[in-house]
Amino acid sequence: MAYLPRGESELAIFSRFSTAFSHVVRGDLSVITNEVSYLTTTMPSEELGRVRNRCSQIAATVSKIAGVSGEMAPTLFGVAQVAAIFGARLDSSPAEKISLDRGKIERLVSSIREIFGDTQTLWTAEWSTEHGLSLCLKIPSSQGQIRRYTSWSSFAAGELGERAVIGAVVADLIMRAHDWRLGIELDERCISCGVFIPAVTAVAHERRCA
Repeated sequence: MAYLPRGESELAIFSRFSTAFSHVVRGDLSVITNEVSYLTTTMPSEELGRVRNRCSQIAATVSKIAGVSGEMAPTLFGVAQVAAIFGARLDSSPAEKISLDRGKIERLVSSIREIFGDTQTLWTAEWSTEHGLSLCLKIPSSQGQIRRYTSWSSFAAGELGERAVIGAVVADLIMRAHDWRLGIELDERCISCGVFIPAVTAVAHERRCA
């Protein structure tokens, strides 16, 4: 079991790591990129294509990790507003509020879209006073036997391969920082993803911002 320093959130610790990692690696990447650019003037370009692609992949990974840096800045949003961030629509407009950092949730939505290859399938939304806001995404797929996951990263590692895991870890960190739950189920027809978002009281919001 991993233990966190007193008063430290996983997101805060990961943010500092990502900032330091980005700072250390970015300089090295720029040197490599400059060297490769120079070599392209003296060597056939096809001999360096693979190297350039690798540099681009590393740079993209660094950028993806750094995308969650920074402390939480939660704000209260209406339930319908939160559903709209995911591209979902609610038939009703409940009075309850949801506390979130909008910038990070938009990053979450972007990460999920990347996980599923920029799928155009739309989220559906339901609200209940007992369970809060439930967002569901169903993607047609032929998967065979039923499998279930409770995190984006476990789903990515089990179904999509290593390249999808980093973005999925980012999605997990953002969701855990907001205390949101996830359920993913695969069957012979589709992939079903459910994101479960609790409403908050004003007092709980003030404590989170403190």
